Amino acid sequence: GMQKHSDDYREDLDGNVSSFMGAMRYYMANFTTPSLQIAMNELSNHDHSRFLTRTNKKVGRTSTLGPQAANEHINKAVMREAVAIQMTWPGAPAVYYGDEAGVCGFTDPDNRRTYPWGHEDKEMIEFHRDMIRIHKENPEILTGSLKYITFDYNILGYGRFNRKEAVAVIVNNNTYAVERQVSVWPLGIPRECSMKRLMLTTADGYTTEAESFPIEAGILKIVLPPTSAIVLKYRKEYKNTVASRRRAKQTSDAEEDYPGKAWAKRWRGHWNRRR
Repeated sequence: GMQKHSDDYREDLDGNVSSFMGAMRYYMANFTTPSLQIAMNELSNHDHSRFLTRTNKKVGRTSTLGPQAANEHINKAVMREAVAIQMTWPGAPAVYYGDEAGVCGFTDPDNRRTYPWGHEDKEMIEFHRDMIRIHKENPEILTGSLKYITFDYNILGYGRFNRKEAVAVIVNNNTYAVERQVSVWPLGIPRECSMKRLMLTTADGYTTEAESFPIEAGILKIVLPPTSAIVLKYRKEYKNTVASRRRAKQTSDAEEDYPGKAWAKRWRGHWNRRR
């Protein structure tokens, strides 16, 4: 609900996921796919107030509130939610220097504070590194399709997917836990399988510890902690891929050895010359 310069706060937009989805559909429709895939996903920049400052929902600027107010009552859990979206949304994530280190600031020029050498938020830096790694290691995040899979007040869920892999991202911006049943089969995920957790952010921090989530009848049943984001991954089982390749090779070998193959090749060549 915060305006990008912290000049206004709109309560009707705070937690309004339907409005967010509508805005994304409208603006993304104006891009060609190649342009969309390289468009910068920014949370902060050199003109606007820092995103971390906007999590305190304070309306004002340095001239009216003073620079220290930009650091007060910030919500790092909301910042982690935003970074999880930034790193999994269509486009190219662009981190404004210092965002990864916990820098705050109202709009220009306060947003251009020096980098906090020796005073960095090291956990926030590590979190950015882990989310960047997830972004780079999963091709469906780079060029895959986008589909919304669940939404409600303060709840957003979407998938990024291609023909082989899929990632589901679900954000709970409420201050209480929420239980959801989410249809993930529209992402091309089998109706009976499992998904692996790549990332979970919470009010207290984050974890990349792997955990398996069963999919039954194409539905993911999950309890989302307060102020959290989760990234789940589906990939076709490697052993199945190996078995498929082995079967394909066996079929190919059998075709090479069938009786009369040499004669058939000569006949095809003769027929092609006649044509």
